[in-house]
Amino acid sequence: MKYLKFFVSLKTDSRKPFLLFLFFYLIFCLVTYRQYGITWDEFNTYMSGGQWLKYYFGQPNLLFDSKPDVLFVYQSHSYFNSALIRILTLSKTIQPDRMHLTNMLLVIPIFWCFFELLRVQFKDWRWGLSGLLVLVLTPRFFGDIPANPIDVPFAVIYFICLTYIILRDKWEKNKWQQNIILGLFFGLAISLRIVAFSLFLIYFIFRVYEDGFIEKKLTWKKLVQWLLPEMGWFLVIFFVSQIILCVLWPYIGKDYFHHLLDVFKISSSFGFDKKLLFMGHSIQLLNHFLWYYLPGWVLVVTPVFILVFGFLAITKVVTLWKNRTYFLMVLALLVNFMLYLLVKPELYNGLRQYLFLIPILSFLACLGIIDFFKNTKMRFALYLAGTLIVINALLVIVQLIELYPYDYIYFNELIGGIKGAQGKFELDYWGASLREATEWLTKNEIKNPHRIYKVKLTCDQWQQVSYFLPNMTGYVNYTEKEADYWMVLNGLTDDKLPSSGTIIHTVEREGVPLSYVVKIQH
Repeated sequence: MKYLKFFVSLKTDSRKPFLLFLFFYLIFCLVTYRQYGITWDEFNTYMSGGQWLKYYFGQPNLLFDSKPDVLFVYQSHSYFNSALIRILTLSKTIQPDRMHLTNMLLVIPIFWCFFELLRVQFKDWRWGLSGLLVLVLTPRFFGDIPANPIDVPFAVIYFICLTYIILRDKWEKNKWQQNIILGLFFGLAISLRIVAFSLFLIYFIFRVYEDGFIEKKLTWKKLVQWLLPEMGWFLVIFFVSQIILCVLWPYIGKDYFHHLLDVFKISSSFGFDKKLLFMGHSIQLLNHFLWYYLPGWVLVVTPVFILVFGFLAITKVVTLWKNRTYFLMVLALLVNFMLYLLVKPELYNGLRQYLFLIPILSFLACLGIIDFFKNTKMRFALYLAGTLIVINALLVIVQLIELYPYDYIYFNELIGGIKGAQGKFELDYWGASLREATEWLTKNEIKNPHRIYKVKLTCDQWQQVSYFLPNMTGYVNYTEKEADYWMVLNGLTDDKLPSSGTIIHTVEREGVPLSYVVKIQH
């Protein structure tokens, strides 16, 4: 009752509910951060951050002796961010649990952006709080936070850029400072992933829309008069962002024009030549673009109520287009999807490379829900929609509890959850469940301290060896004759069970196997 009085007494423009949300989120972080498994490319990401720090401090660079920044050509993200994570963990060595906690804390700004955009837009903290709940109930974003130091940080900074575009006049009146800050944000985003250059196109279209259609300052006759000063500010944003890019991305900083062109050339090709499980088929996406890969994944891994109201919001363009926030979010989705169709990137591991679009879709779902409940007059329709949203939200919560700590493998009711997705889509493609499998092996099978146990690994060696006992060795290339145990992931086409082994333990969720511990019969 006391908490109810607290909420009732709040002013509609209050920010206190966000602080309350933040309090519970911090408790969640502190309680859970030690329970997440290491994902298969975390080690390389954090190592790259360490090399980034060594490069800037002029220390010997173990990975890049001849050309310290050669790897910066091939991977267009996360060096600065992973370096920041290395600094914040206060450890010279890679400490996975600490880094998972740091990842969880670094996403707080996107929660603030969700809350503030909705609070300012509708002048009511209740809609802002509902936006936070929707983002938490977006498993393919929220579940990725602890162990995804690549895609989640980019999604956060990209959404921050969109938020500042909308709220820049409220937060900063000085034009110079406003555009310099915007340039800083754009530069940070581009330094994490080159696709953030899309922000310039989005911003320019938004400015034409804002001044031409909303403020009605722009006519065809005044177009040139408007364009000249606007391009001046646009260049300020561009130059500041490129300075930040050159500082944070040494390869581009050394030879801006040639090296930036190199990065654009390779931006659509990741060289990922493994077979993937998609829609029940084993396919190889290298040099084989499937236009429906991205929308197909969005359709099966997004909660149904977010899908319905997100797409409902998109179809309401005729009535909602004068809403600045709505227009910008729809524009961001459309521009990036058009670039996806034009560039034809090699995608893998579900939505990873386009994870930054998921918070945008969730935000649009919030706008769709708010518009529906504000403008629908039929009480029956309101009660029915509200009931269905609550039921679906509860189903998502139940599934997240059952999947924990592997919430990132969530599939919605359209595909039948992970039971329906089994055999059709990759499940634990990052191998986070291998921690649980390895810890079971060390506890139940490694009994003789004087014997060396050999384990054939899957995915990245580090993510399993980190949990080994001193008398255990593990390599990806062990044969059946050499190994005592095999670790196998379910759902990856390259991982096969050994012919001479017996499954002695299965890590599973909702009755679906995620990974196996296999004992080899010699």
